[in-house]
Amino acid sequence: MSDFPTDRAVVGLKQSIKVIRSGRPETVFLASDASADLVLSVLDACQKAQVTDINRSFTMMQLGAAVKIDVRAAVVVIEKI
Repeated sequence: MSDFPTDRAVVGLKQSIKVIRSGRPETVFLASDASADLVLSVLDACQKAQVTDINRSFTMMQLGAAVKIDVRAAVVVIEKI
């Protein structure tokens, strides 16, 4: 994940849902250890917006590190250019 596009990364549930609903997500990264409620919220938004590029292979710690923040991140959305 060293080539993670942090300049286009949106972190956090509310902001990520906003990007998903707007139709601008390129990829949605959803942490494998995120809470069930959060996972359902994100997957529901993705289904409604017909987003299919969802990656669940990273932990919250790994996603936080990938976007260069000092805390864990449950969801990260990469916006389309």
